[in-house]
Amino acid sequence: MDALERELRQHRLWTLKPEFARFRVYDELLENEFRAPAEQAVRMARAVRGMVSFAAASSPFYTALFKRLALTAGDIEEPGDLARLPTLTKHDLLESASELLVPRLPPGEKLHKATKSSGTTGRPVAVMHTVNSTVMFGLLRQRTARWHELDPMQSRIDVRPRFDIFRRPDGSTIADGEYTSLPQWHYLGLHFHTGPEYGINVSTPMERQVEILQRLRPAYATSFPGVFEEWLLANSGRKPVDSLQAIIGIGAQLTPSLRARLEASYGTPVHMSYGLNEIGKVATRCKAGRYHVNTEQCLVQIVRDDGSPCAPGEVGRVLVTGLNNAAMPLIRYDTGDLAEAVDGPCPCGRTLPSFGDIAGRYRSYAGLPAGSRERVRAVRVAIEAYPPDGLTFLRRYQLHQDLQDRYMLRLRTVSPVPDAFRRHVLKAWEPVLGSPPSPLAIVEVDEIAAAPSGKLIDFLSDFHTDWSLALRPTAQAPVPAGT
Repeated sequence: MDALERELRQHRLWTLKPEFARFRVYDELLENEFRAPAEQAVRMARAVRGMVSFAAASSPFYTALFKRLALTAGDIEEPGDLARLPTLTKHDLLESASELLVPRLPPGEKLHKATKSSGTTGRPVAVMHTVNSTVMFGLLRQRTARWHELDPMQSRIDVRPRFDIFRRPDGSTIADGEYTSLPQWHYLGLHFHTGPEYGINVSTPMERQVEILQRLRPAYATSFPGVFEEWLLANSGRKPVDSLQAIIGIGAQLTPSLRARLEASYGTPVHMSYGLNEIGKVATRCKAGRYHVNTEQCLVQIVRDDGSPCAPGEVGRVLVTGLNNAAMPLIRYDTGDLAEAVDGPCPCGRTLPSFGDIAGRYRSYAGLPAGSRERVRAVRVAIEAYPPDGLTFLRRYQLHQDLQDRYMLRLRTVSPVPDAFRRHVLKAWEPVLGSPPSPLAIVEVDEIAAAPSGKLIDFLSDFHTDWSLALRPTAQAPVPAGT
């Protein structure tokens, strides 16, 4: 059975409700995944030309930019020509939001709502979307679920920040410790017959989350990868409920060591997609390990610091150009993420453009002392490689770097930290201690705050003062390593 036949078989599990029986958009999404590469390239070039032409004529920001560069929209004929334009940074988006906004939408388009970035690496940025660009976000959810081979008639649970969980019928949000319940999957239940969906605030204590999982027994769970790790910590290193058939990570990098640990503990692959509130659903990871771009939504380019395209196997910055948001066009938007460039056909058989694993955020380490990335990695790997049955004392951890380049590993625990764990981490620290040395203290704390977005931050640096002030630890000062 070839890739298309397998995908068609999975697609048939999704039964449209009678009122949408003639709805062809989901069939077209599947067809787009297997078009000939040459046809993919032609379609992408046409979409890029259309968005650039519209932005240059309709967005005050881009009208002024093209004039300043002495360019016309006709100078951008294909994706490679976008290199003639500067990248759009988060700072640009913050400072020029009103100029980026299109004052008059084309016929058939309507403003819908603004979305905000998580703000995990800086001040959150807001982007206005049209009804059409918002709808596309929901439509692409079916592609993601289909690629993950989810059965729509099973139950699923979403664990996200309070403001991202679907609300009660009266519009109110749920409190920590509670859960919401829908008779059908959020978004997808509008068009398809599905099973129920539940929602939990990510700020709910982990032990309570495990209790809810064991009560509801969902088949699928979606949350930040760190939540899946904390479920194990809150359940003595074991899978929290045996009903889970798949876990879907969102909103954060999944390191290779954590992926291996989660897959071994849960007995299932960890599925991932990549999205931005500023753009929408950008890409979905296939079984072969590539992220395939949702070309109906955007174009992705992986570039070096100088803006030139990366060679296959090279890690570079992720630039995204939105293709269906007429309210606020974003061209060559610098996401702050790093990913691997790839080339050639994907073993999964899909022909959508793709890139390799996401390697993290370059801004997370910009301006930090030399060796910072290596030290963070050493601690992550040490903890993720530690035997699960030896981590029953741990509930959450966070590495903190102060302005003297000293480090504190903060541990929220339910019992004293074993000496064996301390020795294990400090041994992993020795090769990255550096000269002059950057000491590591291991301390127990009562609480470790999540970011305003609800994401679990496992590394915090005082060298980044814009967003970290609210999360900066105040308990103990670092003490020399080995204490």
